[in-house]
Amino acid sequence: MFRNIAALCMLMFFTCHFAVGQETIDDQFQKFYENNTSSWQEYKLVKTPKLQEFWKIASDTVRVKNEEIASLKSEITSLNGQISSLTAKLATIEGELTLSETLNESITFIGIEMNKASYNVIVWLIIFILAVAVGVCYYMYTRSNRVTTLSRASLDALDEEFKEHKDNAREIQVKLKRELQTALNTIHENRLNH
Repeated sequence: MFRNIAALCMLMFFTCHFAVGQETIDDQFQKFYENNTSSWQEYKLVKTPKLQEFWKIASDTVRVKNEEIASLKSEITSLNGQISSLTAKLATIEGELTLSETLNESITFIGIEMNKASYNVIVWLIIFILAVAVGVCYYMYTRSNRVTTLSRASLDALDEEFKEHKDNAREIQVKLKRELQTALNTIHENRLNH
């Protein structure tokens, strides 16, 4: 693109420079009118070969200008085509850039397309919920552990009390059996003695 612009600038520079170096048709006609014509009454007379020579010069100048115009039109058409092509490429690149920015600003989470800000909010919300759940589980564990510890202590105390009661009941039962046996023996001896 820069090469085409540089070529166009150089062409315009040389065309302007060439045009400055040459005389315009008006200048040539003025020179021809002053140098190659003669006057008779109110008329200007021109020799036919000089008129033909001037006409040839004028035709050549017009032909050269027409060729330059055609060349410049062709170049303009070419440059317009390049501009259209570059504009289309620019539009494509801008579309790709927009798509890239959209993809860069979005993320797929659990199969759902969302922007990064929403993703951050959801992730921090999940982290908060998990932290609360861990806190609740820890609280429930410590409470259950305390209840279990107290229950075990109570069970151990109850078990100890039960063992003491059992031992006492056994001693009482043994004592009662001895007394009963002694009473039975006494009754039996009293029956035998009588």
